[in-house]
Amino acid sequence: MRSNYEFFADNHGYTQNLLAVQASSKTSNNFILLEILEFLSNRRKDRTAFKIEGYHYVPELEFHCSKLGYSQEDINWALEILLNRGLIVTDHQRTKGITSQDYIKNWCFWLLSLEIFGIKN
Repeated sequence: MRSNYEFFADNHGYTQNLLAVQASSKTSNNFILLEILEFLSNRRKDRTAFKIEGYHYVPELEFHCSKLGYSQEDINWALEILLNRGLIVTDHQRTKGITSQDYIKNWCFWLLSLEIFGIKN
């Protein structure tokens, strides 16, 4: 029966709960996940030094998030979480081990989900 379906279990379907507190979390603010996805989706048509649409250099994202008050450790933690969940993709196509030398791209339709639930600004 469909009543036993696990909506927000890790690695179970395409639905992800971005605001759930992670056991391994060292940050006090899970909204950094939304900030990173918003940054990438707003710039998904931009061509950067990577010369492919949508890929952004990690230090560029780190600079943007640091202006918002997030620490370097929080940014790296959030990037790993998003990469492990498959919400972003890197230029090396691995699911672990993001570094400051990588390019990343948004790989999900999170904005559509926020608009459906009425959380749009």
